[in-house]
Amino acid sequence: MSRILVIDDDPMVRRVLSMLLGSAGHSVDAVGRVDAGREMLATGSHDLVLLDLNLRDGNGFDLLTYAREDLRLTVPVIIFSGMQQEANVLRGLGHGAVDFVAKPFDPQAVVDLVARWTGVRHASDP
Repeated sequence: MSRILVIDDDPMVRRVLSMLLGSAGHSVDAVGRVDAGREMLATGSHDLVLLDLNLRDGNGFDLLTYAREDLRLTVPVIIFSGMQQEANVLRGLGHGAVDFVAKPFDPQAVVDLVARWTGVRHASDP
């Protein structure tokens, strides 16, 4: 089982990702604020981070920089955002994200992407 951290200010997105990834065999921590994201990142206990860029109390780029430069975390970070302009995608990848998923997202594609980065496949997958 992999431990996934979801940082997104939308409670519905947090619920959907938590249920979706939980049913795929992952343990999910989901937070909606930058300060809570910082605290969770500082534990260093996650195998993958799903990060929104547009947070009400800050932005995902700052959290990504905090994870990579201040904490020196190497955990894979996948950006989930509606801010899908090429400049944002390139900036996220340039700051150390491993992938970018546009919102709204395909649930099965998310499960497959997470499985690719964690090596954990759903029990019903071949």
